[in-house]
Amino acid sequence: GGGGGGGGGPAKPYAQFPFDLYVSTPSGGFEFHSAPKGPPKAEDVVLDVPLTLEEVFTGVNKTVPVRRQRLCPLCHGRGAEHDNGTAPCSACGASGRHLYTHADRRGYKHVINTTCEWCEGTGHVVVEPCPVCGGRRVTVEAQPLNITVPAGTRDGAQITMPAQGTERLGYNPGDLVLQVRYLPHAKFRATSDGGLLYQARIPLIDALVGFARNLTMLDGSKLLIRHDIVTFSGYRQTYRGRGLPLTDEVQRQNREAAAAAKAAAKAAAEAAGGSVGEEEEGEGEDEVAGAFGDLDIEFTVIFPRRLSMAQRLILRDLMDEEELAILEDVIRLSAARDAERAAWLTDDEETRHCRTCDAGNPFLCVREAPATELTLLASPARPRGAADDAGAAGADAGANAGA
Repeated sequence: GGGGGGGGGPAKPYAQFPFDLYVSTPSGGFEFHSAPKGPPKAEDVVLDVPLTLEEVFTGVNKTVPVRRQRLCPLCHGRGAEHDNGTAPCSACGASGRHLYTHADRRGYKHVINTTCEWCEGTGHVVVEPCPVCGGRRVTVEAQPLNITVPAGTRDGAQITMPAQGTERLGYNPGDLVLQVRYLPHAKFRATSDGGLLYQARIPLIDALVGFARNLTMLDGSKLLIRHDIVTFSGYRQTYRGRGLPLTDEVQRQNREAAAAAKAAAKAAAEAAGGSVGEEEEGEGEDEVAGAFGDLDIEFTVIFPRRLSMAQRLILRDLMDEEELAILEDVIRLSAARDAERAAWLTDDEETRHCRTCDAGNPFLCVREAPATELTLLASPARPRGAADDAGAAGADAGANAGA
């Protein structure tokens, strides 16, 4: 189909119209036809497939419960078991289409040709309903579906099964779309590039003297984490190839990105009058061509409330008495900060303000505190300083001179 008549444009911009439209004007008319190629497609069925990170690491066969609308197995969508159980639709004259006409004040006449809502475009209405579907033409099917999820499938990835979705009479079946969703893990967090993040909490003594411990990975293997120097909170240690598996598509994209980066570096070196050696050209290819992402471990140092005698004996081998005293002061301040933070979360608003300033009235709080609408509106005027007094004196002198 296409657009025709005087003033009608090409049909392509209106290909998605679910109806035919004819507009009559005093000087002529034009029309648009939806005229889709073949039957339209019914709705897709989208289901989430929850996966643990262990299942993502190894790949898994899962059974997913699926509920979808199917054509009635007895009447096959007619709504009646036999042909004589239907009658011609009086609303559309058994055409399956319905015309809506509207004329506006400017003389334009609009005629819309759309699917009849009474017979759903079949041209017949049900008079003797099917005993299975009750004349609704469709039934709801609930059955388990066995699927295979490959190792390394990304969070949000979709597995599409064509023509396994919704069925409607006069429509092509929709698709069944399975959408992978990662479940939260007690230990690891997946990153978008196929990596894993592990947040390690280590005591202060381990952060100062070093430590070695085993980390159980998703496949049950042990990874030795060793750190022989001082560890600060926020420090990250990366283990190449110890993350999630990478799909073949991701590996191909990584190789292409590495090749493009190498070509750009070579072109830049040649433009600068230099050259890239064979060793430099190959550097990094093995790293990005791996079949697994990386594991990042982020360390958080946990301060004790006070040093025990055993901890003091260990630390005396690392620092003198003055340094040890400074460390104990830091520990006390850290404990006080944690207590203040815990109290802040349980206090009411007025007490929160009083903890951060000497003013008993929260509306007079001038120190840093959680911004609220009241404190912003009722904040006190800025105190006058020496610069303000000097500026005011200069302004008064200028006014007197002018007088």
